[in-house]
Amino acid sequence: MKFKNIGIIGAGPNCVFTLDILIKKILKNKSNNLKTKITIYEKSGNFGSGNVHSKKLYKNLLLNRVAGQLSLGSYPFCKFPKKLNYYEYDFLQWSKKNKINYKYTDWPPRFMFGRSLEQKFKDLIFLFKKETSVIIKLVDKKVLSVNQDNDKLFLSLENKQKIAHDHVLFLTGNSYSKPSQNTFHYKINQFYKNKKVHFYDNLIELFENKNFWFKKNLKKETLIYGMGVTGIDLITILNEKSKCKKIYCVSRTGLFPFARPFNEKNRNTKLLEHKGIIFNKLTAKNIKEKLSKKSIINFEKSIFKILKIEFYLIYFQNFMEKKDYKDLLILAKKINKNQNLNDKNISKIFEMINNQLRYFTKNNKFKKNFYIDNWFAKKEILSKIINSKDNFFDYFENPLKFVDIVNFKKFYLDFIKWDLKEAKKGNLSSSFKKASDGVWRDLRQELTFIVDDNSLNPKSNKFFLRNVLPIHNRMADGPSLEVINKITKLIKNDKIKILKEQKKIITNKKKEILFKTKSKYKKISNVFFSIISIFEQNKYNDPIIKNLINQNIVSLNKRGNFTQGIKLNQKLNPINRNNKINNKICFIGVPAEGIKFFHHTLSRPDKLQPNIRDIINWSNEVT
Repeated sequence: MKFKNIGIIGAGPNCVFTLDILIKKILKNKSNNLKTKITIYEKSGNFGSGNVHSKKLYKNLLLNRVAGQLSLGSYPFCKFPKKLNYYEYDFLQWSKKNKINYKYTDWPPRFMFGRSLEQKFKDLIFLFKKETSVIIKLVDKKVLSVNQDNDKLFLSLENKQKIAHDHVLFLTGNSYSKPSQNTFHYKINQFYKNKKVHFYDNLIELFENKNFWFKKNLKKETLIYGMGVTGIDLITILNEKSKCKKIYCVSRTGLFPFARPFNEKNRNTKLLEHKGIIFNKLTAKNIKEKLSKKSIINFEKSIFKILKIEFYLIYFQNFMEKKDYKDLLILAKKINKNQNLNDKNISKIFEMINNQLRYFTKNNKFKKNFYIDNWFAKKEILSKIINSKDNFFDYFENPLKFVDIVNFKKFYLDFIKWDLKEAKKGNLSSSFKKASDGVWRDLRQELTFIVDDNSLNPKSNKFFLRNVLPIHNRMADGPSLEVINKITKLIKNDKIKILKEQKKIITNKKKEILFKTKSKYKKISNVFFSIISIFEQNKYNDPIIKNLINQNIVSLNKRGNFTQGIKLNQKLNPINRNNKINNKICFIGVPAEGIKFFHHTLSRPDKLQPNIRDIINWSNEVT
């Protein structure tokens, strides 16, 4: 191997995938006699699972992925020799061996996935010992700093020990970081500072702390910022363990993520996944080129509108006569012409398509099935589309846009009921779920390709992270039907109260936090900030990164007036302030997010995920 003494910081899922890929590479190259040492550092001691999938987590916190899409390694993209096929097991096979027997469509608890990862980790350590000369050492101490002295990197541990390496791989997962200025998190943090309220935003650590959730104050009125999957996890624990009296939820739209549909594509993922109509690999490549030449500048006016048109083409196919759909398709495909790939012409074509759909709406030209049990055929929505500047996508991403605060609860419960029915139909049979899944999940790698490596200018990048990513999460990254049913019940029983206005939260002279209702004020005892943005974390608050910055080994990835992660090259090595690359350090997964987008997701057995590709590239560099 190129390096003889490697340090790996972080022993969560990406560490399991790294060991899996590395040993397969060694065995394939028949370099079993390599005299290499690998030291793995995991401060929690949860080798394999890390904190996020720890066995200590509450049993009812579910993974945001079905069992059949959970891999425990790099198979089938990297393979063991036939004699070691026993070790190629994925999560479903592991559960069968352990007589748990999950079905493909089941949503397993996080702790159970953690158990499978820990077993795979142990098996890989065993294989390294049995099949290679590589020495693996496990250290359950916190790394405080990394210092470079000539060709050596010295890791300082919490027990004052120093260990030298010639290469360090960062695989650290989600961790708490003090918020960066100019972020919503920072503003909220400042608002509650020195107030008589219990404020919590270090959720990753708290989820693993079983004793915390039995604190007496958590039984009282609690306010949660953010209604994504982390907010839902928080509600689950507060309701079931803390017995919280009432939970107030605040978000811009007042909507939880939509229910994840039954996956009809699992019988043949490669064949049934949506292939882009106008937004495909070639379009993504052309867009990336146009971004570099500044022919495309504004994400909102160009790329986002292409995504919306792609959504229309999937959704309306089932609701239009063949000739009418063909006309829509011809108009949409004008975008793929080189001369039209610019902000002005894309916006112009998008408006032409909206006008065409407006004409269809006004003249009742959709097929009859459009008007049957379809939320988006509601007279309130169709009236807005005919008589205002609103378009269909405005309601696809926010189905309650037309609803006032007085009637919000009633309409929201109606929408959830409809959304659950659509989810049960599946991601091919439901037009809405098919379009949501097709654009935001099946074409995610094309979007990742465009956004990676600072391709967007700072203004577009901020718009993408703060406006488009929440839409992605809401439409296509939601929880199971079981979880949505639990949330629905809590809303019905008034255990959850949804707030859309921050101004209703005030502070009095005693510095208490109050929620203003129609006739009185309710005192809030606890506030949780559940919006975890790994893309805008304040890396300077990470002691190790701060230490590397001070040594001018790492520099921050500055994007206009805000910082987005650390500056990395294509191989994920850090670049310092003098633009010098350090190939002795590599960042993969969550630490690379910022300059990368969605490279932190879990491995899948049916799709080569960006993190697996990154780890394969790293293994090629070090072997």
